[in-house]
Amino acid sequence: ITSRHYLDRLFINAKIPMSAGESIYYGDFNRVTNVRAAYCVPKGDGKYQVTEVKERDTTTQMDGSIFYDDNKVLNIAYPKMENGYRNILSYTEVITDPRFMGRFFFRHYQPVINAHFTVRCAPGVKMGYRLFNDKDSIVQFSQKEEKGMTVYEWSVSGQEAFEYEGDAPSLS
Repeated sequence: ITSRHYLDRLFINAKIPMSAGESIYYGDFNRVTNVRAAYCVPKGDGKYQVTEVKERDTTTQMDGSIFYDDNKVLNIAYPKMENGYRNILSYTEVITDPRFMGRFFFRHYQPVINAHFTVRCAPGVKMGYRLFNDKDSIVQFSQKEEKGMTVYEWSVSGQEAFEYEGDAPSLS
């Protein structure tokens, strides 16, 4: 299973320091390749000066209650971000076992303009899924045939940020 991730974030408020870096988690069941990170400085004419981010650090994520833990974290540090700046991150995740496919959040701690989750598979593959916390049915689902593949897509638009509460556990 190959999963392509793409994030394009525009900074428009004072919460920039909390979001000036990204972390990608991986291990034996999911490898990460083709990592590209960039930050974009506005030129003033509606265009951006795009600069690749080279500062990366890979660490082993250890948990004291686990005998063997292969989890690693790739941390990407963006330079000082300011209002109007963007950061872009894309990478490919190769998942070796479908049971470890992971999850996708349509809302987070920042507002979301558009979020899409797309799965392409061979015709005849039956796929089950569950949506959680979508009581207002804001997630739109579509299924189509494209280039000999079955394409499942879930999408939302215009999502407000979650209110973060100080001692609450993280979303993931």
